Amino acid sequence: MRQLPPEEAWAYLENAAFATVGDVMPLTGENRIIVKEGLKALNQTRNFGIRALAARNQIELGKIKAYHIGFVLGPCLNASGRLDTAKRALDMLLAENEYIAAEYAGDLYDLNVSRKEMTEQGVQKAVELVEQGSLKDDKVLVIYLPDCHESLAGIIAGRIRERYHRPVFLLTKSEDGVKGSGRSIESYSMYEEMTKCKELFTKFGGHPMAAGLSLPEQNVEVFRQKLNENTALTEEDLRGKIVIDVPMPLDYISKPLVEELNILEPFGKSNEKPVFADKNLQILSMGIFGKKKNPPQPPAAVSRRTLLEDIPIAASWIVKALNSSGYQADYTLESMRELDRFFDEQSAPGGILSKNRGQILFGLGAYVGQTAIRLYGGHWHTDDSDPKGEVNIAVELENGARLWPVVRCMKRCKLGPEESLYAYLYAAGKG
Repeated sequence: MRQLPPEEAWAYLENAAFATVGDVMPLTGENRIIVKEGLKALNQTRNFGIRALAARNQIELGKIKAYHIGFVLGPCLNASGRLDTAKRALDMLLAENEYIAAEYAGDLYDLNVSRKEMTEQGVQKAVELVEQGSLKDDKVLVIYLPDCHESLAGIIAGRIRERYHRPVFLLTKSEDGVKGSGRSIESYSMYEEMTKCKELFTKFGGHPMAAGLSLPEQNVEVFRQKLNENTALTEEDLRGKIVIDVPMPLDYISKPLVEELNILEPFGKSNEKPVFADKNLQILSMGIFGKKKNPPQPPAAVSRRTLLEDIPIAASWIVKALNSSGYQADYTLESMRELDRFFDEQSAPGGILSKNRGQILFGLGAYVGQTAIRLYGGHWHTDDSDPKGEVNIAVELENGARLWPVVRCMKRCKLGPEESLYAYLYAAGKG
């Protein structure tokens, strides 16, 4: 193999980074360096195909990360080989102008959409077979979908494994019998278990966590029975586990922390994103996010007995709500200007403050108070000095100032734009 001079080889760095992530290689050692530096080149790429594919997927050049290669751009290239021919992807990468590249990128995007739709249909059929038949009692799932595209078997097997936390073999009909792919769990060596019934296969191969196989159609049910008869899996093995890196209270989360975590990128195999967890949390609301970017629902009514416990949750909820509305809420004095504008716009009839008023104002007040504490130091406490006998929540700042942000938010909403929360918080910092 001819060794390229460094200056010539450098031009292929973005390709090497793309391939390293796309082929799920460990992002450690020199691989990490290749991807980290290659992403810089990829974000300035002159390749018409990559630029067109990023644009078609609404990814700004300059913001491409390893995630986008693994879960957005890579699958588009992969879809052409799975459902049609890999030549489509090659033609896009070799396109000599932006117009031809855009046409190929559109084709790959559409193929990937089709691939995802076919995958979802396969997953739904597989779930129906498990839920409505005797498969639900099996510790090792062998699911036969004759009409499933064989190139999707591994993807569907992985999705079913995630759903049931069991080893899964997804089988499809082929020209010379049945083909399939398997995806396993940590406590089940897939290849080792297959060797115990190797007489059933035309051919097979794999490793502890994944496998591929071919077998005659008449052996499908026997294969299922053998695997379940031989398995030593226990109920404990089939119980899903979440592994965290470190426990962390929610109020530790901040913009500087997120920026520090970004230094650890690129994330991927062998350098996964850190996972944090907190215990004893109360769920106030749940929302579904997707293509339509549905805004989160407001939290349920808050009990006075748990006001202080609910403050961090309510504040984080309102941050999500504000950000989904286009405002960058990040616990800074500057972001309070945006909150003022939010009040003005959303207090009108039909605005978000016209419904679920109490819960939303509580969340906004919690956000104002948390912003004050982050900026000036201090803590929340309950204040029962109200002449009407009501118990309010207040913020005691280190400079001696005392704030009642929830009450203030309610007044601000009534008084209008002349009563500025920004000025209120700015003055609090002056003591």
